[in-house]
Amino acid sequence: MQLTSRSVLSCLALLAVLASSLPAQQTVQPAPVQTQIALRQQLKLPVGGRRPVISPNDIPRVLVQDPDIVTVVPRTPRELMVIARKPGQTVIYIWESENTVRRLDTVVYSSTSQLEQLLQQRFPQLPLKVQAVGDEIIVIGQVPTAQVVQQVLQLSRTVVPGVTSKLAVTAPPVIILHTQVLEVSRADTKQAGLLWPKLPHQQPVTVSTTYRASTKVKEGAESIHVGVMDPRGTFNQVVGLLSQKKCAVVVAQPTLTAMPGRTATFRIKDKGAFSAAQTGSWRSLKDKPLGTTIDITPELHSDGSIRLQVHSQLMEVKMDTEIKSQASRFPKLIIRRNDTAALIRPGQTLAILGMPQQRTRSRTVGVPWVTSIPYVGSAFQTTRSNDHEVETLILVRPEIRSSSQADVAGTR
Repeated sequence: MQLTSRSVLSCLALLAVLASSLPAQQTVQPAPVQTQIALRQQLKLPVGGRRPVISPNDIPRVLVQDPDIVTVVPRTPRELMVIARKPGQTVIYIWESENTVRRLDTVVYSSTSQLEQLLQQRFPQLPLKVQAVGDEIIVIGQVPTAQVVQQVLQLSRTVVPGVTSKLAVTAPPVIILHTQVLEVSRADTKQAGLLWPKLPHQQPVTVSTTYRASTKVKEGAESIHVGVMDPRGTFNQVVGLLSQKKCAVVVAQPTLTAMPGRTATFRIKDKGAFSAAQTGSWRSLKDKPLGTTIDITPELHSDGSIRLQVHSQLMEVKMDTEIKSQASRFPKLIIRRNDTAALIRPGQTLAILGMPQQRTRSRTVGVPWVTSIPYVGSAFQTTRSNDHEVETLILVRPEIRSSSQADVAGTR
């Protein structure tokens, strides 16, 4: 046993001497295999979709950048099955040999119906469609501006990455507002044997009266009547008879052009209000928008209906009759406001009736034939004036038209 231990130690010492005497040699490593992208392709799949990938050679290796988005299952040595798991983007590398790689830029998207529903919820007034053409997902439709194109694409790519656009930028339709404002006299209507126009709904009017140093506001102090008239109804015939019998006077008949969501405004000046402001000592009244101001804002719905928002304001000046002394009277400013909203279809008419005002009517009477004699006839005639009450009747009939440069230029 003692001889064996000495023999082992001698052998180890001899080996150490031989190792130290040998020249140092470097470790030889195999050269790395140089790979290159031989082919780059795109692959688009809906969630749950499957797509086979076939190679002309055996596939030694596959690498998926994000396995949570897609799963690659080998079926044969030369065929793979790509299965879409969840929406997103990833890259699949397929070795077709030891040094050539095919790259698949893969996009997994939700179904086109989900994207189409999302676009309809976000842009209900735009006719947007989503189509799948091969591996390409396309959003098709007409939008008003390039900014809306970017908004549609930004929303679409949150659901379908890499979606492409075939959106056409076209000007939106314009809405023509055929408007009439009449002053109708109840007394004249009754005297002529005609029916007073009846409208089914009532809405309150806010009345504020401003004196020199104070303002009184009455919520719902008055009411107006509102109705939506069909083109074949009898209401238009009644209005025509009122004008024919001189029970109603057309004071304005503007045709306004408005973009959906934009407000069209017009104002009817009241000459009597200006004269009252000038007679009083309240000179600042002359800077007020005296008369009737009407703001109309149309909104176009996807089903073709139109929602009209009408803000009407009547501003007039009257002398303060509460003061007995006529020399001490001051003018007071009376403002009536009303907001009406109605959903109507093209061809129907929105009618708003109310806001009574006092008018002075003058007529000349005299001896027939004699009053026509120059210089002499004036001595045989006289002018009689009487006050009567009139109410404002506002009629708005919208019409949808395709926009043109003239329409857009005339928009207010």
